Amino acid sequence: STKKKENQANSSARIEEPQIDMELLNEEYNNWKANSQILYDFINTVNFEWPVTTAKWSDIKVETESVIRQEIFLSCRTDGSFNFPSNTWQGHPSFLIAAETEIPLAGYQIGDRLSSLSMLQSRNSKKIDIKKLIIHPGEVNCLKPWRPKKNIVASHSDSPYVYVWDLEKQSNRTYKESIEASSADFILEGHTAVAAYALSWSNTNPLIISGGKDKKILLWDLNDHFSLASSMNGTGDAYFSSKNQYATRNSVKIKNRASYEGHTAPIEDCTFHPYSDFEFCSVGDDKRLIIWDTRISGGIATQINNLHTDDINCVDWCYSDVNFIGTGSSDLTAAIVDIRKNEKVTEMKEHKKPIINIKWHPSDRNCVATSGDDLILWNLQFSGPHKFFESSSVLYKHAGHRASVFDFDWNIHSPWS
Repeated sequence: STKKKENQANSSARIEEPQIDMELLNEEYNNWKANSQILYDFINTVNFEWPVTTAKWSDIKVETESVIRQEIFLSCRTDGSFNFPSNTWQGHPSFLIAAETEIPLAGYQIGDRLSSLSMLQSRNSKKIDIKKLIIHPGEVNCLKPWRPKKNIVASHSDSPYVYVWDLEKQSNRTYKESIEASSADFILEGHTAVAAYALSWSNTNPLIISGGKDKKILLWDLNDHFSLASSMNGTGDAYFSSKNQYATRNSVKIKNRASYEGHTAPIEDCTFHPYSDFEFCSVGDDKRLIIWDTRISGGIATQINNLHTDDINCVDWCYSDVNFIGTGSSDLTAAIVDIRKNEKVTEMKEHKKPIINIKWHPSDRNCVATSGDDLILWNLQFSGPHKFFESSSVLYKHAGHRASVFDFDWNIHSPWS
């Protein structure tokens, strides 16, 4: 299948790039590795046998005076091929991992954390403790935990469906070739074309939005599955609890509650307003940012056309100051939009390849991160009583990867991790 974001990260017909000097790249990596203990308070490097396509922090499992043990979710893409009608893999399957790792608190250290990890060695590794492996139906293009209960995650593949998983209840699978995929708790239906990347949860209720090649934003409410609303308390808590009489390993299929049209090309990313179930925004190959409000007719609250000069691949709404939205594009730039002005207030240039991810720091509006060829942290300055944008500059460039950075995640429990 065509991997747009991977293709953009590795090459682009519209961008003339120099040949990669592998000798120089390896030299830069070795220099970074030699100095990593100086650059970071703590580093834990783990090498998997297959490319890691998504990485998300989850909840703290144990906390002591010196260390926190925290759950993480990862996914790997393999060279296998998936047959959707039969729900089986040919060759090596792609998979989700629920694992745990340790992070030292300020003033403490765990020691050297550079290691090599294979699937056979993983369970005995001190660097990362894999608790559960789930065989995913198709490659994992996108993975999004639900903020109130992070063991509930949604995923996208090369299909029109959204898969929702309760990772606590899912069975642990054995990794082997030519195997049947795990059954998601929910399969969300409604797209008429592949929906590969655009996916977001509401931060409060179990609402999900998704965008795809059909140029539509679809919305689902998982509470729509339950007929006994009073027993669900309007939140789905009864289903997503440790003792669940409704739990089943047969996927529950849910149709979308609403559909929103306004984009004229495939949608690449979307995100809910940090504090609202009614507002969200989306971006796509039409170079357009659309802000939606489900309470108004047609849904479109406002939009900015030609925000970039090429496809817009990613978007994020600032959690600590909802006046600002960030976007990243195949034109190699990131943009900051002030929704009070409904305009782009700055354009940030440093990447040499298309930007495929952008995420604000969870509690500091002055910091936003972007990834593509590198992972870059940007310092943003605001001024005046209304905190209007003033300037931007590169704060830090992470050089620890020798390939494109497909995904990254801020840790809300340790905000600079």
